[in-house]
Amino acid sequence: MSQDTPQPNAEPTFSQKIQAAVKQLYQQANTCVAENKLEEAITCYRQVTVLVPSWADAYQKWGNLLVKAGRLEEAIGAYQQAIKLNPEDSWSYNSLGGIFIKLERWEDAVPVCQQAIQLDPNFFWAYNNLGQALSQQEQWEDAASVYQKASQINSTFFWTYNNWGEALIQLERWSEAVTVYQKAIEIDPNFCWAYNHLGDALRHLKRWSDAVPVYQKAAEINPNFFWTHSNLADTLVYLKRFDQAIPVYQSAIKLNPNSPQTYYKLAKCLQKVKRVDEAIAYFQKVLELKPDFTTAQNKLQELQKKSDDLESKAPQISHNLEPIDWLKYYPKSGDSVSYMMPKPTPHNKTIKPKPGSFLSLHVP
Repeated sequence: MSQDTPQPNAEPTFSQKIQAAVKQLYQQANTCVAENKLEEAITCYRQVTVLVPSWADAYQKWGNLLVKAGRLEEAIGAYQQAIKLNPEDSWSYNSLGGIFIKLERWEDAVPVCQQAIQLDPNFFWAYNNLGQALSQQEQWEDAASVYQKASQINSTFFWTYNNWGEALIQLERWSEAVTVYQKAIEIDPNFCWAYNHLGDALRHLKRWSDAVPVYQKAAEINPNFFWTHSNLADTLVYLKRFDQAIPVYQSAIKLNPNSPQTYYKLAKCLQKVKRVDEAIAYFQKVLELKPDFTTAQNKLQELQKKSDDLESKAPQISHNLEPIDWLKYYPKSGDSVSYMMPKPTPHNKTIKPKPGSFLSLHVP
């Protein structure tokens, strides 16, 4: 059934006067809708149902406008009457299912959407509504199958893939979820949640390196979402890229300064890179927020003990040394230090032996 408002084809039993009045009301309703005068358009369709109470299409269009106006309970009655008058109209079933979904009446929505699909097996929107109702009831297997069918009918609708991926994650079918979220991102590359879910699936597959740029893109799109930063930092830790994880945890803390677990993870990273004093400070912050955090208590005590041991083993430098009398190492006044220096022998000078010396003896 078309979503455009059709011009009425009056039944043969209608008088010409009723036909003219119905046609005029339809035209007036179209004009009111174009001018966003919903209440006036609603009145026009209600008048049509009074003139021609057996006309299912008028009830269908009346229900659509009641939904736009937020009058959902009234819309239920309009759609139910349309179905009663034309039980083969898949659009009326789907529209009624949509109302039940808006009202979070999930159990009521399921059979109505299923009936729409039975009447039209290629009714794309009915599959999406049914998938949503099933997901809300945590019937993940059925929801995944429904979304898969919807994607086969229309492969370009982002929310089909996003919701299908969510069902697959709930089922822990990680590899399938990766493929589905990659398709969702291909359709709409600006929805940060698709990147977050894709990153989660990659992490469960231990594809840490692949997950990092995915989380980074999510943070780029929405830098104010705590879990993006937290998950990115966790992934960097798995890769032992502690220096890179530290500023990411710090960004997460700025967004949520009351998460003891995040402070704990940051402290452990600082410990890994030997920034002990900072690690101690963050372990202390953990215990401020959660005094019974036993693991943090143990880590803090361990670090403090190591710090104390290192301090006690450090060489002690005395500041009470006796002054050195450097003057005693220098010649006294009037003395010369030249006597300590070797005397040079002049070149080309004959050494004359003294009489009676060893050198003056004649050797035959």
